[in-house]
Amino acid sequence: PGSVRFPFVLPPTVGDWRMGLEVTDVAGKLVGRWGQGGFAAGPSEWGWTATDAQGGPLPRGLYLCRLTAISREGKAHSKVFKVQVD
Repeated sequence: PGSVRFPFVLPPTVGDWRMGLEVTDVAGKLVGRWGQGGFAAGPSEWGWTATDAQGGPLPRGLYLCRLTAISREGKAHSKVFKVQVD
């Protein structure tokens, strides 16, 4: 895929959520980590260009994408998506 969208819904909390995306190949090798703050409660999505941390193309294969949200209160939510890169 050229670009992947990961939908999610964040529960109400005090302040905004900090989000992180960690991508590994199926062997567990880290491809990249990205982080961003300022997500409000409610539905949203995270976009990933299906590239490595340096912006380079990935080889064909299956990748595991873990999206994690952490609130200012220390609450954490995580979801794993499988992405096939052709």
